[in-house]
Amino acid sequence: MSEARHLYGKRDAMGYQMPYEGTASTTVWNIKAPLSCGMSDVPYGNNYVAINQLAFGTNEDAFNHASGGAGGACGACFELTPVKDGKARPNQKATFMVVENCPANPSRSDGHTLCSACETGDKNDLGETWHFDILKDHMSSSAVEKFFDQADHDEQQWDQVQFKKLTACDGVEQPEFKGNNCPDGKTCHNSKTDRVCDGLDWMRKK
Repeated sequence: MSEARHLYGKRDAMGYQMPYEGTASTTVWNIKAPLSCGMSDVPYGNNYVAINQLAFGTNEDAFNHASGGAGGACGACFELTPVKDGKARPNQKATFMVVENCPANPSRSDGHTLCSACETGDKNDLGETWHFDILKDHMSSSAVEKFFDQADHDEQQWDQVQFKKLTACDGVEQPEFKGNNCPDGKTCHNSKTDRVCDGLDWMRKK
């Protein structure tokens, strides 16, 4: 698999960290309302993703009653470049906006453990810390055809992408985010009460 420099922000008081550059694994999902960023749906024809809990900023399994909901990653923009046979495919790169959490708990992530990292040293089954779950059913048909051309698993998903955090999601419509963590409907902040993997000690690999 392709090697890439990994850059990420400082860990906050609850352990959440925002990645800026590196490699990640991916899966695809179909929308299930409500979304963690507070919407019941998002506009069709746009590129949206979920990002793993370590980056998203809230924890659905925490014991605190304020757990779950929108996190600081809501609205974050990432450029994803597919990697095939160890080589990046820059002609297929696309920009995505985060609208959902990919929970660390496998029972909340369709049974897979690809989002289970609790800190930057953790790796999932594909050898990555970071994970993007792509909302494929809301992408335009032309965007799907371009981004997923020759993808892994019968062109269903990429096992690895290179990613870079952007300052804006050009061409992606931003929905209104809702919840106590999103006071202006445009920007959200991480939980200040629930640590990344509170309630998930049983899951940690030692």
